[in-house]
Amino acid sequence: MKKVLIIVFSFFVSAFFYAQNKRVMNFEGEIINNMQDILVIETKNGKEIMISKDGVFKDTINTTPRIYNMWYGKVLFHVFFKNDFNLALKMNSDSHTSLVFSGKGAAENNFLTQNPYYPNPIYFHSLLSLNKGDFLKEIKKFKSNLLKKLKTEDLDPDFNRVYKDYLEYFYEKSKKAYNKKKVKVNL
Repeated sequence: MKKVLIIVFSFFVSAFFYAQNKRVMNFEGEIINNMQDILVIETKNGKEIMISKDGVFKDTINTTPRIYNMWYGKVLFHVFFKNDFNLALKMNSDSHTSLVFSGKGAAENNFLTQNPYYPNPIYFHSLLSLNKGDFLKEIKKFKSNLLKKLKTEDLDPDFNRVYKDYLEYFYEKSKKAYNKKKVKVNL
């Protein structure tokens, strides 16, 4: 009888810890040539992750599935976080294009790194000089190309939904920016 109780108790403890792991995500990484003390993730309450002197960081985050702004010093990155991800980041601070993600959630974040939901600012600014019809055609083509790329990848359904929402947001903001002839589109 004792053995049965121990087995049942062990099962419930294991199930409890498994369920707890799905309520948060693990985020860790290494920054080569580190020059900062913290990573800042823009959330309602703000989230700061301490970086050791040797560039290593590790934290758990309770989050909702969405794309967040993450700051390393003055450099902005976009990341997709979702509870139950076990995500690792490796980058070199000398080359901010060196972001490489691994672990659960890596496919989504590597896709986002390689395919931002907005065009290069220099390219976007050059589009503002076009007539309205050509401008809308180019922005629509940009959006369409990214949606086609998204369909070719096997990514998390929440990521697909959020990414499409951000593309639509960018498209609508772009139209408003053109109408006002503002050069800056806040992302």
